[in-house]
Amino acid sequence: MNYSDKDIIHVPFLSSEECQQCIEYLKHKEKYLKTIDVDYEPPYKENNICTRLHSEYNFFLDNPQYIKRLEEFTSKFLGPKRPLAVQSWGNIYEKNQGIEWHHHNIIKDFWFAGYTANIFLGGDENIGLTYAIHCKNEPKYQYKHVKNKLGYIMMMRNNVYHMVKKNDSKSTRYTLGMTITENEDSLSNLSESESILWLNKQNEKRSYQYS
Repeated sequence: MNYSDKDIIHVPFLSSEECQQCIEYLKHKEKYLKTIDVDYEPPYKENNICTRLHSEYNFFLDNPQYIKRLEEFTSKFLGPKRPLAVQSWGNIYEKNQGIEWHHHNIIKDFWFAGYTANIFLGGDENIGLTYAIHCKNEPKYQYKHVKNKLGYIMMMRNNVYHMVKKNDSKSTRYTLGMTITENEDSLSNLSESESILWLNKQNEKRSYQYS
């Protein structure tokens, strides 16, 4: 699949008050995750622990009041309801922190079809995200930088490379990251993970986690 500007979804998702509540959640989660820290390889090793341990928790399972909103969002922009698996975590970028080029279509050594999404909670909006957009009919990329907007969710296919430049501002940057998996055959590889939120999957129990 080729990509162009029309393939970037960038719409409101959280209010400013909800963004602040989410930031407080991330601060609390950061303290908890420091008690279970493990050694991770790059690109996560030098980033905040909330990013490094992204598979150890799920924002939406910890905050189920936003699940219905996410279901409505995926139904509106991804088409008819079908089983989806959602990983979700927080990113806290202090001064000179960011993340290098990466994509989200490999989870636990398996390839997955789906989407990557990001919700901006606070910080310097100009840092934004940079995507490598595949040029149509050419083996090269165009690099697109998208400025953040408070409370907005930004989504693209999960095999698109993207990065966040180092935070050169005085403000801490807070975001929520997501991987949304849509391939039914691939979902079976995630069925045992307690940090996965299942959307539109019948007879699947949700295990809400609080830490």
